[in-house]
Amino acid sequence: MWQTPLRQSVIDAVNEFLFGPDLLIAPAPHPEDVDSYQVRFPPVTWYDYWTGAKIEHGSQSKPVTIHPTLDVTPVYVREGSILPIQPLVQSTRETPQGPLTLRVYPGHDCKGSLYLDDGISYAYTHGDFLRVNFECEVTEHAVRIHIGSRQGSHSAWWKDLSLEIYGTNALPQRVEVNGKSGTLFRTSFDASRHCFDIVVPDAGGAQDITIESGDHGSSADAKAARAGVAVEQPTETKPEQ
Repeated sequence: MWQTPLRQSVIDAVNEFLFGPDLLIAPAPHPEDVDSYQVRFPPVTWYDYWTGAKIEHGSQSKPVTIHPTLDVTPVYVREGSILPIQPLVQSTRETPQGPLTLRVYPGHDCKGSLYLDDGISYAYTHGDFLRVNFECEVTEHAVRIHIGSRQGSHSAWWKDLSLEIYGTNALPQRVEVNGKSGTLFRTSFDASRHCFDIVVPDAGGAQDITIESGDHGSSADAKAARAGVAVEQPTETKPEQ
């Protein structure tokens, strides 16, 4: 669904639009140029989709200056969004391979959902569809993610969930999946994208994942290890010149 922000200051920014309630697209006014320009955000916290950087409480009084490149369209995600993303396929007839990714952007009223059907028939009217709801709760020291039970009879193509939690700046102290922290989960932390990733099996039932905030440095590694979490070293990615 295409939407436009309601604030007059943002409406006046003719090159910006909302794609649904969660994504703000802000292409350059003149795509063939790489001149800097300003983006005005609705007054909530936003995340840069590509870098994971957080933009606190955009408002008409504090527009953000963008330095564009020809190969990247600026996209921003509203806080509280959970975006389901499948691996790349070449057509709707192709079955995606790999885990379903949930990009979690903690914030107010944090939730998301996924809907699937066969895409070619009216079988969904007889229950042949798949719907899953997601929620997250942010506390002072943790992010709690709830994966709802699958609804409908349509089969899921994935067996694992890859949860990418943005806005994190250190390894977690502890990770629990359905109350258990002793199992080794595949995890990684990418400092350049402010993102912690954990891959968990998904058999279709409800799940609860708790990620407790971590400290900087090697002490976080030790605490994560004691919690039974297999932690990879942060990935250092240098921006292209």
